[in-house]
Amino acid sequence: MTFTYTEAALNIELNKIRLYIGDTESSDPLLSDEEIALVQSDFSSFTRRCAECCRLVCVKTIRRVDGKFGNLTEKSSQIFDRYKARADYFDSQGSASYPWSGGIYQSDKDENETAQDELTIVASKFRKGQMDNTQ
Repeated sequence: MTFTYTEAALNIELNKIRLYIGDTESSDPLLSDEEIALVQSDFSSFTRRCAECCRLVCVKTIRRVDGKFGNLTEKSSQIFDRYKARADYFDSQGSASYPWSGGIYQSDKDENETAQDELTIVASKFRKGQMDNTQ
């Protein structure tokens, strides 16, 4: 298992990922360089890579159980929860979905209605008079 981290070289993505997920201690590494390299080859965006690295840490800690040895207490479930929350955070940072109104001008509406035939946009479920009482 190879572990490298150089604070002076944060322009290298491996070091940057380690910094963002908190894996900077060589005495207690969470992921190996090879594991991070695998994630880098599988995912395209930086935030997605960080999220997946956090999930890998979760996978590794899920095997451990909480333990108490005298005054020393180790709570693997807390580590799991923290890295799960961190993965969710990175997922939210990488998301770029915004609400779309479909156009505010009549020309946009007309253009979208003609685009329905080409299946480029989803048809609206709203129509004028849909709430009228027919009885």
